[in-house]
Amino acid sequence: GNWYPSNFGLNNAEIRQIISHPTNTQILFVATWGSGIYKSMDGGATWIPAVNGLGDWFVKSISIDPVNPSLLYAGTFYGGAYKSSDDGATWQPLSVGLDDTYVPFITVNPFQTYVLVAGTSLGIYTMTQTVSAVETIENSATPNDFCLGQNYPNPFNPQTTIEFSLAEKGNVSIVVYD
Repeated sequence: GNWYPSNFGLNNAEIRQIISHPTNTQILFVATWGSGIYKSMDGGATWIPAVNGLGDWFVKSISIDPVNPSLLYAGTFYGGAYKSSDDGATWQPLSVGLDDTYVPFITVNPFQTYVLVAGTSLGIYTMTQTVSAVETIENSATPNDFCLGQNYPNPFNPQTTIEFSLAEKGNVSIVVYD
C-alpha cells in the first residue's frame, strides 16, 4: 500500500502521539506540539480540536482508559498532567503531587485502570484514583430474602457493580473497604 495524507483540520501540527479508541476504530486522538489535542470521529479523515480546559498545548503524550474509553489523560511540556472524563471535550489539571510539570509520558495501567503512571524528568510517578458512584434502580418486585451478589466486572477495575436485594423496602448502607 501507499501512504496518503489524512490530516484535514490538523493545520500542519507536529504530531507527538496517536492513539485509537479501544472499541471504536473510527475514533482517534493525536497529541501535538503547540496545537494541543485533536480528535477524529471518522478514522482520521478529518480532525477537530479537543483543547477546552487544556492549559498547555505542547502535549507530549496521551493515553486512553481501555475499560472506560471516555477517560483520557495527557502529559504536557510545562503544564503537568490533565484528565478528560468526557471523550476529550473538556480537560482538568491532574498534577497534584507531581514535583515536575514536564510530563513526557503518561499511561493507564491496563490491569488496574484506576492507576496512572507518569514519567517526568524527575522520575516515575503513580496515582491511584478513587471514584465512587451509586445508581438507584427501581424494581417493583420485592424479594423474599436478603441477597448480596458478586461484584462485577471485578474488584480491580475503577468501577464495579454490586447487586443486592432485601425482603422489605428500607434505607440501606453498603460500605466497601479497600
